[in-house]
Amino acid sequence: MAALADARLILASLRRRPGSGPWSSPTTEPDWDSAVITAIVLGLAPQMFWALRDLASGVPPGALARLAASHDAHAARSSELFAQFGEIVEALDRVGIRPIALKGLHVAGALHPQPGLRPMNDLDLLVDAAEMPRGRAVLERLGYRERHTSPDFGPGITKHTSTFRRPSDGPARPNPFLFTDHDRTVEPHTSLEESWFGLRVDVSDGVARRAVPCELGGHRCRVLVTEDLVLHLCVHLCFHLIMGRPSLLQLTDLLAVVRAASPDWDRVLDRAAEVRAAPYALAGLGLAADLLGAAVPAETLDRLAAGTPRRLRDRVRRLDLEYVLDRMRQRPLRGLVDRVIRGVADRTETARWTRSAGERWQVWRSALRISKTDTMRLWLGHGSGHAHRTGSRGGAFR
Repeated sequence: MAALADARLILASLRRRPGSGPWSSPTTEPDWDSAVITAIVLGLAPQMFWALRDLASGVPPGALARLAASHDAHAARSSELFAQFGEIVEALDRVGIRPIALKGLHVAGALHPQPGLRPMNDLDLLVDAAEMPRGRAVLERLGYRERHTSPDFGPGITKHTSTFRRPSDGPARPNPFLFTDHDRTVEPHTSLEESWFGLRVDVSDGVARRAVPCELGGHRCRVLVTEDLVLHLCVHLCFHLIMGRPSLLQLTDLLAVVRAASPDWDRVLDRAAEVRAAPYALAGLGLAADLLGAAVPAETLDRLAAGTPRRLRDRVRRLDLEYVLDRMRQRPLRGLVDRVIRGVADRTETARWTRSAGERWQVWRSALRISKTDTMRLWLGHGSGHAHRTGSRGGAFR
């Protein structure tokens, strides 16, 4: 994963606005080759190229050329991706379903100068739970096949229990940012609840009612209003950190929305308070401000801190780039002992994000449901959708 020096160089470049004048790297002898490879692996190369493309000096031509190649590949891929998205939303519209485009789709299509600047792993759509049977039928008519994962097993993911993929697309890639020749998986969400080993944060209340029309990639749909988007991105970023997944791309989503959409910060604060998500908004916006220079008002961060329990507030304020990178370094699981150790470590990290003793009990209570963990099911030969889908990260005492 990203070395600290590589990450600093990448983030420093992303802080720069094109056309803002000369720029110098944060280190005296930057390793551009290493930083460019890291940026490509993390899906940040297109944005890095966009930020630096107008510089006549300061970036080696070879490094800029490699960034440009990644940018061009994702730009070409983006048109295909939004064509896939358009096929789906138009088919859903014909049966009266108007989904809400989430996360990468929204950020790429509406908040970046070019959609290809924000690569995507999945097409995330929010639909009403009552519409899912009709939505499932539509996707099946388009050639998608469903993989179901029960929320009763493993870490207990609830926001989507089904993913859809065309069989002709072949196996999932180990790193989709390195390959641009296949469809993305479709993930219909029935809520915005993030859940992991008993820790739950749900920002769903009212978002569908407040959603607004938008055109993404030439296709009409709905998207979250800016303030709901900010809160959803913050919670999603924090759960990437909790889960030990790459999160720098998700962090740049917050920079994009702050730069392009001018959030009403009072509304963000009100909604964070309503759904008890202040700690996650504080963490997400604080990291975006510290690491990427996002223009988040200090007063907003102070008020979020005031709405966060002291124990968690102190922890959130200590988050830094080294912590983010450390969470991305997950060793492959090589046996039952590794899975048990990882399961304890995952719950320990999850418990650190809880707001009360009651929430901590819910996290550790998940370890007592031995028969529901992926490790036990794999040991008994049953397996689970989650374990198979997430590979080496998937079955750790979950």
